[in-house]
Amino acid sequence: MGDLMEGAHRARVQRFGGARTRAVSNKGFLEANMTQYDRNYQGRLKKAWYGLRNCANWLEFHHYYTIDQYRLVNAILCKNRWLCPFCALRWSDHALAAYYAKHKVVQAQHPHLIPALLTLTVKPDPYLARVYGRLEDALRKVTYTMRQAKKRKDKSEFAKIKGMLGNVEVKKSSRQPDKWFPHFHAVVLLEDYIDKPALDKEWLQKTGNSWITGIQELDDPFNGFMEVMTYSLKSSTMPPRDQVEAFLTLRGKQTVRASGLYHGVKEPDPGLDTPLEELPYVKLLYRYSFEAQGYNLEDHEVVS
Repeated sequence: MGDLMEGAHRARVQRFGGARTRAVSNKGFLEANMTQYDRNYQGRLKKAWYGLRNCANWLEFHHYYTIDQYRLVNAILCKNRWLCPFCALRWSDHALAAYYAKHKVVQAQHPHLIPALLTLTVKPDPYLARVYGRLEDALRKVTYTMRQAKKRKDKSEFAKIKGMLGNVEVKKSSRQPDKWFPHFHAVVLLEDYIDKPALDKEWLQKTGNSWITGIQELDDPFNGFMEVMTYSLKSSTMPPRDQVEAFLTLRGKQTVRASGLYHGVKEPDPGLDTPLEELPYVKLLYRYSFEAQGYNLEDHEVVS
């Protein structure tokens, strides 16, 4: 069985440790600043604080050494991917697996379609709720155009999209750091190549203020899905105050959109892995150390 903390598993545990450390930082921010927020929000923030306090302090992995696979099978998780970078990592990993599996089925059924990476932006705004609402409204118009294309024989560039599975990246603008700049990234399946200038013009009509788009054919759709789903982790790198604003504004919002041939795929639960039955394993128990700001292996046991 070799080293219990070797290779990719060691890197994964270290990555989890860094994420847990950022979650602890967010918990401390809430403790120090809770009273600065409107009373209507304080109950929600107290609940988030409690979740962060207990989330991922202990992790139990099973190493199925006969197939060299590690699974996180036991932990207390708050599942708040806006304020907890640990749960954001879990969500991203599960989303990548679920959505790429859906893509492989769809692509096998429609091998003639062209996979591409689409980016749609809106003009930055100081108010997250307002700019997110503008993006949300424009994306609804895109979905409607896709849905009505065949019936209306629409010549729209968006009508060339037969499947779209994407995710909203929430961040501040690098050029205007006082403004929010959410934008949408998606893997799309095209029946024909997009005319970029025409796409820009149509997007401006849908947003009223933004014509900036991106479209790039994908040689490897897996890399495209990995890029799209890891954008959810960007909010974890923002300052705590911005993360709290994103949480209060966007909690419950549908940041992932699946339409056309991708419609019906369910957003995954950022929880635990399913144990594998009838395989021997090594149980590995990790404890988060606040002093070391990472996980220590506390105990292990061979289970036949």
